[in-house]
Amino acid sequence: MEYQLKFPCCLPADPLGMGYGADYFTKVQAGRSSAFTTDYIYFSIKNGCEVHCLGMGEKSMALLLEISPYVLAYRCQYPMLLEHARARIDAYVTGLQDEMPEIRQRDVMSVDVLVTARSSVGRKSGVTLECPKYLVLSHKLREDLSKRNIKKRLATERNESKLAGYEYRVFSRNGTLDECGKSARKIYLWGKGHNVNEGISAAAALGEIFYRTYTGDMLDEYLIKVSKKLSISADECYQYLSAAINFGFLFVDLSFPVGTRNPIHLVKPSDAVPPWISFSGKVN
Repeated sequence: MEYQLKFPCCLPADPLGMGYGADYFTKVQAGRSSAFTTDYIYFSIKNGCEVHCLGMGEKSMALLLEISPYVLAYRCQYPMLLEHARARIDAYVTGLQDEMPEIRQRDVMSVDVLVTARSSVGRKSGVTLECPKYLVLSHKLREDLSKRNIKKRLATERNESKLAGYEYRVFSRNGTLDECGKSARKIYLWGKGHNVNEGISAAAALGEIFYRTYTGDMLDEYLIKVSKKLSISADECYQYLSAAINFGFLFVDLSFPVGTRNPIHLVKPSDAVPPWISFSGKVN
């Protein structure tokens, strides 16, 4: 099986049997089964479905995952079937138990985000992976981390993730995450409504042009110059810029505001890291 970065993702069901895109169903829906006033829903180009975020911290992280070339897909409010329930199902499937087990609400735990990650990122298309890496990301406010009920919840999440064979990390919202999320949203919007896959060759070429010729100009000024050389419109340049970042042909420091009237801060590929390592996408 080849696991490649495509938009939307084209992946088989994960080890727990959950699908992607239209085959994915969240356990908690933002604005419907959640009472948070900061709920946020948007359509993911990468996932090919709606993303339901419960709060601004989840929203910012989701947008970082949306544009990260390290991420094949991500699913928010992931319904993780607990190990004891999986054991009952396995017993039924293998014939050790005659009666089909009943799955109840308490047998399913919602985790904030499950990331399907790449094990490596290349600057050429078509990177092939033998198997993806699965990572649970749990968002908790920093001031809540010392609370007894939160500690208990984190311990349960960590243990269930380990039993499922998934990695586990906790992250907390802060000013840096907020700023990086805003930058990621800009990049996401530049590519929205366009076929990212079809622009891969132009995106690769634009990434190389940036690394070779960019010297810190205002982004709009620079892309106007580049668009004239490539005989395309400035709007198309922005689309290819978004695609270049999505595919990993170009890495940028998201802690600096990204916008048409700002310079863009490039990151060497050797210094680039996934958002769960550093919100900015750069080695600290």
